Amino acid sequence: MNKITNILQDILDREIKSAKSILLTSHINPDGDGIGSELGFYYHLSDIGKECRIINSSKLPDLYTFLDTRHVIETYKTVFDQWIKNVDLVIILDIGEIKRIGDMRKLFSPKTITICIDHHPVRHESDYSFTIVDTHEPSTGSMVYHYLVNARQSKLMPLDVAIPLYVALITDTGSFRYSNTNSSSHEMAARLIESGVKPHEIQRHIYESRPLVQVRLLGKVIDGIKFDFSDQFAWFIIDAKMLNDHGATPEDIEGFTDFIRSINGVEIACMILELPDRKIRLNFRSKGIYSVNDIAEKFKGGGHPFAAGAIIDKCDIVSAEKMILYEIQHKIQGTAHVD
Repeated sequence: MNKITNILQDILDREIKSAKSILLTSHINPDGDGIGSELGFYYHLSDIGKECRIINSSKLPDLYTFLDTRHVIETYKTVFDQWIKNVDLVIILDIGEIKRIGDMRKLFSPKTITICIDHHPVRHESDYSFTIVDTHEPSTGSMVYHYLVNARQSKLMPLDVAIPLYVALITDTGSFRYSNTNSSSHEMAARLIESGVKPHEIQRHIYESRPLVQVRLLGKVIDGIKFDFSDQFAWFIIDAKMLNDHGATPEDIEGFTDFIRSINGVEIACMILELPDRKIRLNFRSKGIYSVNDIAEKFKGGGHPFAAGAIIDKCDIVSAEKMILYEIQHKIQGTAHVD
């Protein structure tokens, strides 16, 4: 075990043992890593007899409903408030900033132990009782896996633990295409496959089950791609009208920025998505020459060097586009290459 895994092991073993009730949660609009980490952890905690619930501020995306066969993932409602207020331990997975869990954070009492487990840089570590971050890990699910290997004293996992952890791994490594993939990623995948995971079935659910609404929306996005800076930068805009016209939701834009990044010659891709209440969601992807998490941080977001995002409050599309172009110009024409 490395140093961070040892720290994670010590803290979790101690706090899980003393906790009578445990809440697992992830960020608003949870992705495969957040959901997979929650479910893998949940079934382990259930196995050892702990009272445990998964409660997220956003509903489970349709793309990942195949994982929740027992319907254990709950969407936050005010009727849960009393249970949340009295919970002993909160394990917060794949979140760089506590505000991204939504209104639930206001319910934690001063006595509530909160543990943040993430592979992203974390803002305001003092918001948590304990913060365990390993930016060298390809996914939060990988950190959970390493903990469970030691906690369960086996590299093989029950299938209900193995499947969501495999989803966490492949979605955050782009099926082992991204630069965060390492030898440990493949070893973890091998052990989960030995545990009974069928990779072709997971791939079918995640990458070969796109709804027609999403395909049509993607076609509209492709028609409207903009390029600048010798075509190294490509971006697209999805406004509320475009979503309404296609009967789509923000959930349907999954993977669009990655697709635009795949265009030959494009080094940075960006999505500008209009949300309700004058909010703009940004999604950045880079092929590796330029970092993008520092750009996201300028808009109070964050992420990985080559995959990051942010939400801008009280902003319109035109203003967001101008600000992004300014930052990209500085990035590409300045001295902000990744070594």
